[in-house]
Order: sequence, then C-alpha cells, then structure tokens
Amino acid sequence: MDYPNWEINVLRNHLVCSRVEAIEALDMYMLTEGGMLELREVLAKWGIDEAKIEELGINVLGSIGHGDY
Repeated sequence: MDYPNWEINVLRNHLVCSRVEAIEALDMYMLTEGGMLELREVLAKWGIDEAKIEELGINVLGSIGHGDY
C-alpha cells in the first residue's frame, strides 16, 4: 500500500525508526481495526488534523469523532 510521506514521517518520529520500518509498521496497523484505532491516536497525538486523518481512509467504529453516541 502507498502511504503519504507525511504519514510515514510522523510514524518515523513516533517510533524512532527507519522509513522501511515505518512502512512495515503502517502495514501492520492497517491489518486490524484495533491497529487502525491506535494509528489514528498516534496521528492525533502528533497534531494531525482529523480531516487529514479521514483522507487516509482509516475508518474505525467507535473512534473519536465518529458514530452516534
């Protein structure tokens, strides 16, 4: 899967790892709903706007700002 450079760089900073390792981690996050939720939280922690996270197509039930509560 192709990830935007900004997403890879956020994960590189968060995990303190190489570009290849960050891409591998992104692949792992995207395998499960729990992983996608964790990825959303990491991106939000680093100040990424919710709209930009939405553009990635990370749709998780129960994630912040989604669904009717």
